[in-house]
Amino acid sequence: MEQKRAAVERSRLSVSELERDLDRQRALFDRKMLSASEFENAEMRLTQGHNDLRLARLELEILETKANLSQDERLQKLQLDEVRILAPISGIVIRRGVEIGEVVASGLNAFSGGTLLFEIGDPSQMIVRGDIAEIDIGKLETGQEVDIVVDAYPDTTFAGLVRWIAPVGAQKQGSPIVTFDTEINIIDLEPRLRQGMSCDIDIIFSRRDGVTYLPVEAVLEVFDEVDDDGDEDAGKGRRGRFIAYRVEPDTPSAHAEADTDDDEENSADLTVDDESVTVDDGPDPVELTRFVEVELEIGLRTNTRIEILGGLADSSIVAAAPQQISDKLEELAEKESEDAEDEDD
Repeated sequence: MEQKRAAVERSRLSVSELERDLDRQRALFDRKMLSASEFENAEMRLTQGHNDLRLARLELEILETKANLSQDERLQKLQLDEVRILAPISGIVIRRGVEIGEVVASGLNAFSGGTLLFEIGDPSQMIVRGDIAEIDIGKLETGQEVDIVVDAYPDTTFAGLVRWIAPVGAQKQGSPIVTFDTEINIIDLEPRLRQGMSCDIDIIFSRRDGVTYLPVEAVLEVFDEVDDDGDEDAGKGRRGRFIAYRVEPDTPSAHAEADTDDDEENSADLTVDDESVTVDDGPDPVELTRFVEVELEIGLRTNTRIEILGGLADSSIVAAAPQQISDKLEELAEKESEDAEDEDD
């Protein structure tokens, strides 16, 4: 704006000088001391000066209109000594983009949109942004309760609510999983929560009291063989049976008799490892025949746990690696079948 005002002043001075020059040229022309062509050139220069002055004034008026300056301000403030920039919202300064003394560009006449001075955030409106895998997105709805555990404060759980779910999923670079951006409002907002902190979120799909859960590793989904008539898509979307292997209690043995003779009570606790089920006070592993396949009625499933609605009692002991038990039982059945065929031969 100051440059435009200076241009207007330069044009006004130039017009004044051209007018005086034209008066001198007219006096010489009247005395027949100046040719007609030179006098016409002086008139043309004055006309061009008037045009330049009108153009400079028009550009200044347009710029002042963009700056939203009233007519009184344009007349009274020929120069801006100070500029006060007001933030559009209340909050705290998150980042400062310039230092004192740096030249900044206005957003009104700069192609880049102006210089970013500050980033301001409102701490009372803090949210959690997370990526939800597509396997869980079908159960997600706005308004669901969320438990938030910040890595900086692992002993505190903050409450939240799902506020927004992205309508379109995205696949991160280097990952085959499609995720959906999700925003969660923090209800228990505290001043110690800061922008950029990492956290774990547990989205509450449903709540039940007095239910039994098993780790997903302890439950095996099996599919019964069906005749698909060669159709590759016949088995798609089919749900199998969920089973677990329950350990039957041990029968009375010599260990129990020895306990009776010595009048001592020794409990045999069953422990589950990755390979077999063993008895703590005995060197022999649990016999494979003591694993009984039970079909489960399941409820809510997550990435880590499966709710058991039926098929097991609370006191049941199950194998931690049902796939290994299933493989061993299949090997045993195949071996018995081969032995039976050898006997028939």
